[in-house]
Amino acid sequence: DKQSSLLVDGLQVVPYFDIVSRIDLRTKEKFVACDNFRSPYRSTKSDNISVLAFEITLKHTIQMGNSFHEITDATVCVWAVELDGQCEGADSFCYAFENLLPAQDYEVTIRPFHAFFAAGKNTEYVFGPRSERMRFRTLDGHPFDTPRLLRFETVEARAMTLLWEEPEDTNGLISGYEIRVIGLKNETVGVEENQTTPQRFRVIDGLELQTLYEIKIRAKTGIDNFGPYSESLFVKTCTENMRKVWGNQDDCYALIGFFKNSAGDAESCDTVSYGLQPGSCLVENTTVENLPIQSGYWRPSFQSTNLLPCPDPQFCAQQTSLTNSSDPNKQCAMFHRGVYCFDCVDGFVISESGCKFCSDSEENAHSIALWFYVIIIILVMLIGILQIMCASGIVNTLQDRRNKHCNCIQHRGANARTETKSSSLVKRIRNAIGIFFGKVLKDCFVGYFKVKFRILFGFFQVFYSLRPSFTFWDISYQSSSLLEMVTSFSPGDLADQFDIRCAFDYDHYDILLLYTLIPLVFVGFVFILHVNFSARSSKHKQALRRESINTVLYLTFVIYPGVSGVIFATFQCIDFEQADGNEIFKSTLSHDFRISCGSSKERTFALIYASVMVFVFPVGIFLMYAFLLRRYRALVLIQSGNNDAINLADEDKKRLKTIEFLTEPYTKNAYWFEAYELVRKLVQSYRASFIQTSSGDIVPEVISLNFCFIAVLNLVCWKPYKEQGDFWFALISLILLLPMIQLNLVGISRDGFNDASNTIIVLEFVFMFVIALCQGYYNSRVGSNDTRPEYDGRTAPSSNTCIILPPSEEEMMQMLNDQLEQMAESKQLKGRIRELNDKIKEMDSKNKHIIQSSYTPPNQTDQQHDNVVDCENPLPIVTA
Repeated sequence: DKQSSLLVDGLQVVPYFDIVSRIDLRTKEKFVACDNFRSPYRSTKSDNISVLAFEITLKHTIQMGNSFHEITDATVCVWAVELDGQCEGADSFCYAFENLLPAQDYEVTIRPFHAFFAAGKNTEYVFGPRSERMRFRTLDGHPFDTPRLLRFETVEARAMTLLWEEPEDTNGLISGYEIRVIGLKNETVGVEENQTTPQRFRVIDGLELQTLYEIKIRAKTGIDNFGPYSESLFVKTCTENMRKVWGNQDDCYALIGFFKNSAGDAESCDTVSYGLQPGSCLVENTTVENLPIQSGYWRPSFQSTNLLPCPDPQFCAQQTSLTNSSDPNKQCAMFHRGVYCFDCVDGFVISESGCKFCSDSEENAHSIALWFYVIIIILVMLIGILQIMCASGIVNTLQDRRNKHCNCIQHRGANARTETKSSSLVKRIRNAIGIFFGKVLKDCFVGYFKVKFRILFGFFQVFYSLRPSFTFWDISYQSSSLLEMVTSFSPGDLADQFDIRCAFDYDHYDILLLYTLIPLVFVGFVFILHVNFSARSSKHKQALRRESINTVLYLTFVIYPGVSGVIFATFQCIDFEQADGNEIFKSTLSHDFRISCGSSKERTFALIYASVMVFVFPVGIFLMYAFLLRRYRALVLIQSGNNDAINLADEDKKRLKTIEFLTEPYTKNAYWFEAYELVRKLVQSYRASFIQTSSGDIVPEVISLNFCFIAVLNLVCWKPYKEQGDFWFALISLILLLPMIQLNLVGISRDGFNDASNTIIVLEFVFMFVIALCQGYYNSRVGSNDTRPEYDGRTAPSSNTCIILPPSEEEMMQMLNDQLEQMAESKQLKGRIRELNDKIKEMDSKNKHIIQSSYTPPNQTDQQHDNVVDCENPLPIVTA
């Protein structure tokens, strides 16, 4: 029936721990009672006691808008004596609520009461007023779980983007995350960095490329209420211009404008844009395998970035998609295969238009062409042997022996009477033609152009070898021009003209055998000819020896650069990096892409054979030149002097004609120049054979350019040619080689190269004829000029001079013999006429008219008539 007037004063909430809030209850008076509350002094059986207690009510609320709604509530009654000593203040009471939820809203109210205990009576409770409602929010607790699904969105060379989900049990409101990034270098801790972010993603930058990083993350509530770290995520950064995404964390891909090469790095598409299709590399994840290569380009494997232009673009017209393909033959046109697609599948042979099928009719036609090919080679060899026999006089000797077995044509009256005036006219015309071709053409035309043709021949030997050195045109199966075929004297070029591949599909090794064996066989026949006729007759032994050596020298002059190049090309291979597993794609012969340089019996035999041929042709021919020049050096120096007509015997002159080919164009001081020209043409033509360089390397061209300048300087310093016209033409020919080498350096297109080379060819011919005409005009002017140097009868006139000079002693003796012979023939003719007149008088008068009509006056009788009548008793030629 009573109510306490005491109030609860100074109600406060003091947080001590993360998940417990303690309530500080402060009261000023202690007169409160509580219903159904046992006395704390029950054990002492004390009566008439008044005990102070508190009723604490705690409600769990949730804020919705501006109001709070109750979720749960709890009421606790405690004795004041039980609360004594738990607070610092003497007048303060403290009670702790445990297991409260973190980051939640609560309401608390307290009312005091007194409990009266009397003996024999029920306990009476007297409650005081309830305190004001106090709202408070518990602090955030430590997150119980780790962030979930830690992953990266993208990883680049120096940055990465991380993503994650919040923990399942946050134990409060997540206020942020801490990211731990540890850089591992050589499996050791390098750099450790902690970064915080309120979002569930983070861009980590400032990283090092191709470095492994360990990443951990933990969540926090409040200010520093951190939860546990997540499991480690190991991420390796990419190289420059590359990126990787989650789900393919072990493979980086290239960004737009780049492609991933075989080393795993990003490479700009600009480095290979020349061989790519237009609009390539406009998407990400372009790799070296799926590079869209345009038609006409080839590479040894799909891991290679070495895009090579095909010598014949139509061979590399790809028929299938190259994406995810591992066979390099997929780059080739139909029926093509191999390096640069220059080989054909079985049953097909290569041609200008590509691989073609050999039908039965084509095989028969090519077999016939093969026989013609063999016949032409045999005819060329026979012509050379016949030339030796004719020049040495063997043919004339054989003809004289045959005539001895024939009966001389007897004089018959009817035949003699049918001789007419026309026979004398025919002989005179024939003599005039012989004089024209024998004197004018030989002394003038051949005299002016003989050496120039040799210079021209040597020019084209170097000229056509410069063109394929940089563009691989030498292995193109396109037919060579007639000029190139003649100057190279190559059996391979001749075989290309006959188109015999269906009957004989030859390669570089076959050309090597033909190019080396044919000259050796010819020289063998020449040697047999020399031994055979020298043993039968000593009359032609020296002449035969002289002509044989000169013919062999002409042959070596023609074939030396070509056969040397074929021999050296046997050792020259092209190695491809990142090549396919097939042996031919790793290393192939530079002059025949169908032949592999890998170890095989055929390759071993070819290398041994080519090594032997090096000493036979490139080295052997040069040593032969040097030996002959050294052996005849004394005679050359005497013959080139001013006293050769006196000091050089006829026998020595004949001996000197043995090497006339080597020394004729040059002066005394430069008699060795032909051997130098041999080396110059070899070095300029096949300088790449001596230097192993990669495809497209300009080192051979630079060496050839420098050597060409050196050759020009040597020519100007030595002035080796006897005739000024020959010197100027040789100088211009060397100068015209310079732009040809420069075209190789600038990498001009095929059409531009052809136009420029054709221009140089025309200029070469024009300069040759212009210089020859100027030389003839100059010599004619000098011949008519009074200041022309006098001919002293000892110095031999130039062979390139058409000027009428005083005859030599030998020519005067020959003219005297001709005059005496004509006088003897005239005297004999008169005697025969008198005999005819006597016979006419003795004939029957009936035939007198016929006999007189067939009579020919003595002064008009043809010389040939006397030759026929007097064949049994010819008059001896009068000699000096």
